[in-house]
Amino acid sequence: MYWQVYYHPVSRAYETILEKIYLRVKDLCINHFDFDANLDALKNIMKNPNDLDSYIEIDDYYMNGLIASFTKSKDDILRTLADDFLNRHIWKYIDDTKENEQMIIDISNSFDQDEVKYFTAHHTVSNSAYQDDNMHFGEEIQILLKDGSISKLKEQSNIIKGLILTGVKEDPKFFYRKK
Repeated sequence: MYWQVYYHPVSRAYETILEKIYLRVKDLCINHFDFDANLDALKNIMKNPNDLDSYIEIDDYYMNGLIASFTKSKDDILRTLADDFLNRHIWKYIDDTKENEQMIIDISNSFDQDEVKYFTAHHTVSNSAYQDDNMHFGEEIQILLKDGSISKLKEQSNIIKGLILTGVKEDPKFFYRKK
């Protein structure tokens, strides 16, 4: 499910656009940009991440309305990001590998200095099917064997042994807005 839905590159590209909207809003707030929308809840969270009342106010309805208002922003970058998000202009992506290094450089260089921060991103996701870190002793599963002895699940299950040996899977991608 993770690799086919949550970690799918298209889902990650869409998530990247949302992250870049937040980044642009934060940067504009720092520079005292005059927004045409009420950002009080977001500003409160930026000042105090433990502000529960503001956190509760920031729901899907609030964010979608805010992003919709950004499509009319005086800031070109924020307006573009909001339009991409709402109209599902999903960004392109390529594997972030040594073989694609020059292509990534060329794509990055096609944006001006301000744009590259908001219209490109390097993201790697990783997932381990089973992690045996011995840090969570209380979570360790013990098995009572027929002879009355106790053994760890990982010592008795070929499936768990196989999952441990598969290690961590990673998927590095470079995301970018198509011009």
